[in-house]
Amino acid sequence: MNETDCRQDVDMTDFNSSIPWIDTNESDSENRSFSLTGTASSISVASQSALIIFYGAATILSLIGNSMVVLVLTRDALKRTDLNVYLINLAFADITMAVFCMPFSFTEVMLQGWIWGDVMCPLVRFSQQTSVLVSIFTLVTIGVDRYYGVVHPLMIRVTKTNARLIVVLIWVVSSGLAIPQLAISRQVVYSYGNWCEEIWAEKYEFGYTVAFMLVSYALPVVILCGTYLRIGTELWGKAPADIGRIDDNNQARQRKKIIKMLCTVVSMFVVSWLPLHVFRFILDLHPKFVYGNPARSYIFFFCAHWLAMSHSFMNPIVYSFMNDRFRVELCHLLRQILACRTARQRPAIQQRRKKMGNIEMVELKNQGDTNGSMSQSPDPRACSPQSPLTFFNDMEGKGRRYTSPVLETILDVVDDNRPPRFETT
Repeated sequence: MNETDCRQDVDMTDFNSSIPWIDTNESDSENRSFSLTGTASSISVASQSALIIFYGAATILSLIGNSMVVLVLTRDALKRTDLNVYLINLAFADITMAVFCMPFSFTEVMLQGWIWGDVMCPLVRFSQQTSVLVSIFTLVTIGVDRYYGVVHPLMIRVTKTNARLIVVLIWVVSSGLAIPQLAISRQVVYSYGNWCEEIWAEKYEFGYTVAFMLVSYALPVVILCGTYLRIGTELWGKAPADIGRIDDNNQARQRKKIIKMLCTVVSMFVVSWLPLHVFRFILDLHPKFVYGNPARSYIFFFCAHWLAMSHSFMNPIVYSFMNDRFRVELCHLLRQILACRTARQRPAIQQRRKKMGNIEMVELKNQGDTNGSMSQSPDPRACSPQSPLTFFNDMEGKGRRYTSPVLETILDVVDDNRPPRFETT
């Protein structure tokens, strides 16, 4: 039974009268929904279990990794650079992706239906697109910021206040570009279940797909490639300030490491998002190719979608966890949390030790009365391990300066005669 035979009437009178790009003709829009209906039965239970594991792991890694980035970068000692503002915003956007993109899209296809209701359909689609655009635009902003910081350090000085305004602008622009989802995303009722679909007129849908790909993929790729290529050539061609310095070789190795990291950032973005955009193009241009082989389309969609969503947990790894200073601060934070937990448990532990010491004293006293002598019992607490707080108390107040992962590292390897950048806030 094909999709036309199964389709039930859908009431579009609430929103189709005032929106010209929405098509209510069933025969024109029946094959353009971004869903893979009727494919759940074509994949094995083992494959479904594997998908659950992969999506669950991606969601958990994204939530944990980006939450750690936010916790570390929001510490008082680390609020010093404009880049930290961008990295925190990137982490928030990736957390939003992990909450709205992965679970909802995954459950809709796995359960072969939309179970969250008509109200949630446009809201979820809007949140998904907004979070994706915010994450991508933040990556572009980081690239442009580092371009001016390395290539043109005196041209633009971005303070933390300006960085916050840029972050607000990113969210406003991203929300504006995602607003059409509030109008065209609706829960559609079929005989085999409900689906959250984009209801488009044919002439508008392909144009929107092309425009979205240009804004969210093609243009960011061009900007990232251009900025990081220029940064790489600047660092590669930079002669050391003093040929006789011992650390010249270390600087050269550090520059090569940074250039490799820049290539990793661009390659990771290109590879992560390209398959999903290709799938959307095929779905719009050749829907019969997609629906003609549901099992193949099912596998390709999940591979492409998971790869795109995995970008949300790879960002903190590349931009934060690969930086030595960030790892030091993260370990310090985790040890403080562990030390606080140990400190809260210490009164109960000491009380138990005291009780055990009293019992031991009584036993020794009884033994001394029997033998006519009694040896003094040592305080069992004297042999207890050193307080775990000692290490952290020694570290408190030292105020290690945190410089931003990729971007401040780029500035560190440029020669010492570079013009300074001033923080005015």
